[in-house]
Amino acid sequence: MEELIQIGKRKNLNKNGITRRDFLKGGAGASLLALTGCADPARQHIYPDVKGNIAKIPGKALWYRSTCQECQAGCGVTVRTREGRAVKIEGNPEHSLSKGGLCALGQSALQALYDPDRVRKPLKKEGGKFKEISWEEALKVLREALNDSGEKYFISGRVQGSSQELVKEWSSKFNINHLVYDPTEDTVSAKASEIVFGNYSVPYYRIDKADFLLNFGADFLETWISPVMFARQWAKARRQKKPIKVFHLESRLSLTAANADKWIKITPEGHYLVALFIIKRLLALRPKNNLSASLNSYLKEITKDITSAEVEERSGVSRANLTLIVDHLLEAHSPLVLAGGSAVRFNSGLALSTAALLINVLLG
Repeated sequence: MEELIQIGKRKNLNKNGITRRDFLKGGAGASLLALTGCADPARQHIYPDVKGNIAKIPGKALWYRSTCQECQAGCGVTVRTREGRAVKIEGNPEHSLSKGGLCALGQSALQALYDPDRVRKPLKKEGGKFKEISWEEALKVLREALNDSGEKYFISGRVQGSSQELVKEWSSKFNINHLVYDPTEDTVSAKASEIVFGNYSVPYYRIDKADFLLNFGADFLETWISPVMFARQWAKARRQKKPIKVFHLESRLSLTAANADKWIKITPEGHYLVALFIIKRLLALRPKNNLSASLNSYLKEITKDITSAEVEERSGVSRANLTLIVDHLLEAHSPLVLAGGSAVRFNSGLALSTAALLINVLLG
């Protein structure tokens, strides 16, 4: 028996005297050491489901419905969570606006939630630089600032609904000026709407109800206002028995321009000139319109010196295309004119948006 045991031990040894078990232990230790060397040195603690929820089943996903805040469109979303942590965002099929669609910006909202460089603590600016402070110190500074009699400002993103009422009430109580900063909001369209209709708001367009669309640079299939809603309307308009016809004027071949029936290349300053030319032709061909007499006189005055030759030279749009655009606008039963995107990012952007709305009014 002793001889058999001796033989068994010899079989597990290699020529250097290391057993198979010791070799596997050493390999596992080396692997852990290598992984430790590649790890983030900063300690991170993740506490999912701290309080728990009786509605949650471990290992089963739980979905929550909310509203996307990545832009002003406010699409409906459903958020998939696992053990208290959001892991995926999808569209809400029962939402009246998005109907289950969600753009790339909304899909990527999780990147902001888990961004390692996100602001996690209150920051105080001192000496031109921000430094982290405790919540106790931040609340103390805030209390002192609210009790100050000087001018105070509160800057936020777009707030709506009950949040808007809360901010309004709070700002009124402490005499605070509330400023809204939203880099995605189409302020040019809202201001143009105020000029034409007296209401500062972005107009609501129905592409699916139009049979001809003249578009001055508005990239509604990409980023303009609500691309999810417009993409659905676009698809519906193109599936009709008589599909919508689209003329797109822009200096670059964008995704929206590529999907148009006709892309007309134009110079950046040419958009406004083409719009003025269209207004002049509509006033001449349709003298009876919905505009007041004073506005008719004003439009005739600012467009009297506009000629097709000048427009062609400065915009790059040929006279044949100018005539084609006007003819399609007059022949269509439900024409629609849009202006946005890169076309309104110039000095004449507000004038162009205003002119586009006036063309819609002239067309009835």
